[in-house]
Amino acid sequence: MYETVRKEMERFFGTDARRIAHALEVASHALRIQAAEGGDREVVTMASLLHDVGIKPAEEMYGSSAGHYQEKLGPPIAGKILADLGVPAEKIAAVKVLIAHHHTPGKIATKEFACLWDADFLVNLREVAPEMGAGKIRALVDGKFLTGEGKRIARKLYLQDDSETGSR
Repeated sequence: MYETVRKEMERFFGTDARRIAHALEVASHALRIQAAEGGDREVVTMASLLHDVGIKPAEEMYGSSAGHYQEKLGPPIAGKILADLGVPAEKIAAVKVLIAHHHTPGKIATKEFACLWDADFLVNLREVAPEMGAGKIRALVDGKFLTGEGKRIARKLYLQDDSETGSR
């Protein structure tokens, strides 16, 4: 499933290497988190690879990649890609719900959402972490991440914490 959806995601983004790299990195983290936390691995795979497909039409239509545009425009695109691949309707529906809320935590309380949210946050945090102090990063990790594994990875990446407890 991973390779098939990955190829379709790459075809969709074309020469946009930045978006492709982001999706691949989010998928890598999401699958690592899913392995530790549980949830439907296929749904996590598909949602993490396709979570940002709404960016392309959002930029074309609105000149913006704002999260609310992604959440509105991404699900139908992901749904079509997955339907064309013969993915069962219930899996497509689950993926579409995740994509429709991937910038708004608190509306969905599934393991799959937590895996996607934490993985996307891990990748996006890299852009702002260099300007933040350790205290602010620690507060973000403790307050925004939804899974223990996501927190552990974030502490290791951004606070150089290799411990199991998360203390430095």
